[in-house]
Amino acid sequence: SEENFFNRFWKPYLEYEAALGFGIRQQKEEIKDLKIEAGDTVINVGINWGHSINLIFQSCPQVKRVIAIDSSEVMLELSALLFSSNHTAVQELAKGLSEKGKTYVQEVHQQAQPYRDRVSFLPLSAEELYTSGVVADKIAATMGYHWLKAPQTAAFTSFNKSLKSNGKITFSTASGLFETKLNQYSTTLNPYYRAFFEEFESLRVPAGIKALPALDYNAKFTLDEVTNTIQEAGFVLENYREHTMPVSEKSIDEACFAGIKFRYDCLEQDAVIKSISSEAFQRAKHKHTYSNYPQQLEICPIFLIKKEQAL
Repeated sequence: SEENFFNRFWKPYLEYEAALGFGIRQQKEEIKDLKIEAGDTVINVGINWGHSINLIFQSCPQVKRVIAIDSSEVMLELSALLFSSNHTAVQELAKGLSEKGKTYVQEVHQQAQPYRDRVSFLPLSAEELYTSGVVADKIAATMGYHWLKAPQTAAFTSFNKSLKSNGKITFSTASGLFETKLNQYSTTLNPYYRAFFEEFESLRVPAGIKALPALDYNAKFTLDEVTNTIQEAGFVLENYREHTMPVSEKSIDEACFAGIKFRYDCLEQDAVIKSISSEAFQRAKHKHTYSNYPQQLEICPIFLIKKEQAL
């Protein structure tokens, strides 16, 4: 899409994270692997309305500076707001969110206050990062691989030029777009999860609600492909691991409903989508019980790489 995805869909994405927290926990694991130290300058690529920036400071309060970059103007504005002292504007933002969403942004804002003078915000894509002239010790490209423009070598070449010698990067990708070792246990393969989307799509969706361009879940990245990409950009793979998060029966319906908002342009027709979803849930539950199947995991592939050769 010519329009940045997060400029338009930041709200359902934020609500999804506030309700379920899968991405938040994933970012925390990525940042933990980066082993940030006192005095480090860290670049955060893809800033998640400021939460990932906050996690960097939480992991090491003595970090020297965080350079936050994003190609989404909305994400930059939201993040700058949550790292500002403008409590009134944050309260106004929270009014348009669910109770969980309100609590979430207010907590990020409160936790960010001690660190707000050590953050800079730059409107750049990953591929443009090197043009800023910023040179850092480490880069946290939180959950970012599948959002990079193909070929991804361009982004990693940009990262290489923005890192000091032996600098390190952590990144991940969407589990549904990567051939993990534990793929057979992914929630996305659970018959109940699949039945919900099949039933939803079989019902009559109003003509005014258009399907969004979908990520191709049949085209999966592999470890060899990622390794080749980083090697071409002068990096070596130091560690790869798969962090797993159980998806409970209690939360699976919320995960399904959130998924609808990423498949259809339905932000202004919430009541209609809820009605269709309710029927789809009833039909899916008649066919399958989620907890009867072993596919109940959100799987997070985490990469740690080191700059081996300057470009």
